[in-house]
Amino acid sequence: MLQVLGNRSFRNIWLANLLSMMGSQVSRISLILYVFNTSDAASNLALLVVLDTLPGAVVAPVAGALVDRLNKRVVMVASDLSRMVLMLVIIARPTLGVIYVTAALHSIATVFFQPAKTASIPLTVKQEDLLRANALDQSGANVVLIAGPVVGALLLQRFGLTASLLLDALTFLLSAALLWGVRIRRVERAQDTPLTAARAFDEIKEGWRYLAHHGLALHLNLMLFTALFCTSIWIPLAPFFIRDHLGGSEHILGWQLGLFGLGAACGGLLAPRLVEHFGTGVALFAGFLAEAVSLSLYGLVSHVGASMVIVFIWGVVLSVVVVPFYSIMQKVVDERFMGRVFSVVKQSENLAIVLAMVGAVVLQSFFGSHLIFLFAGVAYFGFTAISSLSRGGRTLLATR
Repeated sequence: MLQVLGNRSFRNIWLANLLSMMGSQVSRISLILYVFNTSDAASNLALLVVLDTLPGAVVAPVAGALVDRLNKRVVMVASDLSRMVLMLVIIARPTLGVIYVTAALHSIATVFFQPAKTASIPLTVKQEDLLRANALDQSGANVVLIAGPVVGALLLQRFGLTASLLLDALTFLLSAALLWGVRIRRVERAQDTPLTAARAFDEIKEGWRYLAHHGLALHLNLMLFTALFCTSIWIPLAPFFIRDHLGGSEHILGWQLGLFGLGAACGGLLAPRLVEHFGTGVALFAGFLAEAVSLSLYGLVSHVGASMVIVFIWGVVLSVVVVPFYSIMQKVVDERFMGRVFSVVKQSENLAIVLAMVGAVVLQSFFGSHLIFLFAGVAYFGFTAISSLSRGGRTLLATR
């Protein structure tokens, strides 16, 4: 796996993503706890998450069309620098209103970066190294999840919000510097006419038609949407679950996110072996089922220690989902449509998270957080099991 890092362009993309994700994890947990301490309302936490996802979902189709047309390196650098400026804006005026507005703009900048990064990996590594590159990308990214939330919670507690946001701004600057020197293979296009509003709309429709007629890619996108909708309910309810059901401190959230990242890092190393032994499709399907079980078990426990163990296992399972998911998508999707397809994937992720926030706030009025986690896990498991009977599900299970 380490031989993939000998590829300078991939190594820079990998390091840049780690740096920006580290800063984002630090600022994310800091902002969540800051809003929680300021307002103590699940609706405000849900609003923060919605504003950090919904604008990106709206802009995603345009972002995908531009990623397919423009230099992917330039797109990622511009996204990093934009997000750096947004962190500095919050430092200058850390009110709830400013946090909400910058969260929305941050969402838009991120929806350009992620599809460009994902589409760049198969353009910088050999086809036979793709699975290892994705596993390394996932493992490295989730190592960040170990330290990021813990560091963010500690920085907020000891030094305040400014220190967390300054660290995030610095990581975006370093990420942009690393990306500026990468070389990404250019994808040949049949035509390269000027991008007018009408042409952009046509290219967006072309990308949607491609995905709609690609049974496996469409099925995978639907599965990811379902997974994120069910599991993202955890985000706004976790502080209340920890405080009211587990009887713990709010700072346990930072430690749980850190354990989740440790598990995901271990899972990233485990995923290639599972794929080689069972096949990509079977490993991915089993990962979806195991994640559903993890969510349900998390809602059933009433002890902090037990919840820590489950969170760690959940993290392992997440990588068993993510690594084969992106490996399959990068192999089966035409290079000319990667930006648009991965922007739709990002759009689906954001929409799922937004709907999960709405669902969490509504359900909290009727049920305890532990029951919501249990019900969400059961629904996730049932949908995944039934999906295996569909044409897309059968194709997935047969994918090596």
